[in-house]
Amino acid sequence: MDQTPINVAINAQIDPLEAGGIQTSCNSLIRGLQNASARIKLKVLTQPQWVSSYSGICGSECTVHPIDMAEIAPITKAPPARLRNIYPKLPQPGRQLVDQLTRIHRDRVMEKRSLAGSENTQYLQSLGIDVLHFCYPRMFAHSLPYIFEPHDLQHEVMPEYFSEEELGWRKIHYRHGCQNARFVVCGSVFTKQDIIKFYEVDPQRIAVIPRTTLDDTAPQRTDAPSIALPQRFALYPASTYPHKNHQRLIQAVEIMAQQPGVIPILCTGIKTEHFPQLEQALRERNLSDLVRFTGPLSDAEIRWAYRQAEFVVFPSLYEGSSQALLEALANKKYVVAAHQTSNPETLGAAADYFDGLSVDDMASTILRAMQQTRGPVQIVQRAEEQLMHFDWDKATTAFSALYKAAADHPLSDEENNALNAAVSQ
Repeated sequence: MDQTPINVAINAQIDPLEAGGIQTSCNSLIRGLQNASARIKLKVLTQPQWVSSYSGICGSECTVHPIDMAEIAPITKAPPARLRNIYPKLPQPGRQLVDQLTRIHRDRVMEKRSLAGSENTQYLQSLGIDVLHFCYPRMFAHSLPYIFEPHDLQHEVMPEYFSEEELGWRKIHYRHGCQNARFVVCGSVFTKQDIIKFYEVDPQRIAVIPRTTLDDTAPQRTDAPSIALPQRFALYPASTYPHKNHQRLIQAVEIMAQQPGVIPILCTGIKTEHFPQLEQALRERNLSDLVRFTGPLSDAEIRWAYRQAEFVVFPSLYEGSSQALLEALANKKYVVAAHQTSNPETLGAAADYFDGLSVDDMASTILRAMQQTRGPVQIVQRAEEQLMHFDWDKATTAFSALYKAAADHPLSDEENNALNAAVSQ
């Protein structure tokens, strides 16, 4: 059987040094696939300003290519955003004129996209690329076989957390990406079930490939953050998006504050536009000493926080597959988490759970964790066993099989078995 490596391009038009789950996932995919260089010849496509950063991530078997391929959003039939408020008030001739101009604009954009798609495909073919991997849910125009990785379908389950414009874009773009990909990749069975439910994709085209995004090859330096922190604390690593459930966490801490043994909860992650509401809730309840928001930490600082934390609390109401929980497992930390969505799939028996929608249940579970001198030994011991489900050696074989199948290349017996295992979950 021909064992010539398959040429795979990763679309990576994001800053690899910026904090965020998508960036971390993309970086780890590049690092992880380098270990399969006998099977996969990897090329990273990025914008010129990030070539140097990705070159530092790539090994000798991986090449970085600057591109000018705009990631596009679907064109809708709606009038331009600046006219939507006045459009219903226009007389009929005015609305007809806006409709005509919108169609002209849309046709011109589609023409440019079609041309760009042809040019993009020619360039990619000149690099010898067999298959594209969109490792986050944004694509550019092309006509090559591709892998699409949506991460989660939160907008379908929790549409109230998205603006009308973003929600409309996601519904169209995610559906298009999933339905036209050779394969869709996700990190959990939970997400696969959502893709089937909302987009009616054949289950045999959806591969579940769990893998950690931890970088075992990077220097494991730890740095204490420069801000003053308590000696004892619990850790909640999450940006302040509504589904991360910080509001209920604050309400739970208000209940707990009257009890002995309460320690502060350190909340790391980006302070989004929703943070002022959380800040106000803390002031109103006088809880600023018990719930501390640090903002984003460096890699070395977050490693320090995991190692120093008494335990990890995770009340998030929606996760496709949480990197933060995998880091908790890797650090053998006791975890108390909401039982919603994929959290139990990620943690298995290596955690205690509460109802993320119940402030009382959250408060009592976190309080029990705080009042123990250490996490339950049997639960902490299960962390290493649970982490084995996210092994990169298995993941690279599955990705190799997926890429070859997408490009109609022959698979080895090992790859056939890996592909069948990934799509049958």
